[in-house]
Amino acid sequence: LKRKAAGEPLQHLLGTTEFFRREFLTDARALIPRPETEELVEMVLNRIPAHPVRVLDMGTGSGIIGITLALELKDRAREVVLADISPKALAVARQNMTGNHLSARVSCVQADALGEPPAFLGKFDMIVSNPPYITTAEMAELPHSVKDFEPALALHGGDDGLDFYRAVAENFTRLIASGGYLCFEFGLGQHVAVSMILQEYGYTDIALRKDLRGVIRAARGTKK
Repeated sequence: LKRKAAGEPLQHLLGTTEFFRREFLTDARALIPRPETEELVEMVLNRIPAHPVRVLDMGTGSGIIGITLALELKDRAREVVLADISPKALAVARQNMTGNHLSARVSCVQADALGEPPAFLGKFDMIVSNPPYITTAEMAELPHSVKDFEPALALHGGDDGLDFYRAVAENFTRLIASGGYLCFEFGLGQHVAVSMILQEYGYTDIALRKDLRGVIRAARGTKK
């Protein structure tokens, strides 16, 4: 009760949170999964090729996006790679991966979305990402329960909140096979800017998806 009164999120007190009808380990090492991210997963699941796919979850945090895709796709997911720059976040992702008995099809890799991808990653049918998108100005206005208890590394997206979108498109597009997809989640009102970034890097057939409140939360672009 003292920890809750001090503003600590309930998910940290419980040690778990629900996402896509499943329970996942959650603590201060990674961002707490939000319900809006389920829309990103749904967008990916609605456009899966007939052949088994290889998926990269870039900036995976607790691993919930990639792990959920592996569980939902079953044998249609040939391999899912969970990538993050934070060793602490990857430790949470590994615990969620092993807890769901996915070590045979899911792996964890340390990688920086703002830098060159490791050469060994290879090609993917799709890259999915919920990167940091809070602007510098918004960081100062975040609620106490977020600002003081969740990692800033998973929140701050630069002055305009779009640093990671530009970097992923710039650095990781070449890892996507022709006809594959790049899928992003983003913040309120960022859909136009993210769509323009996708178009700038040659993606076509841009699709958008709203959350349950009617807010556009996810975008998918197809690589030529």
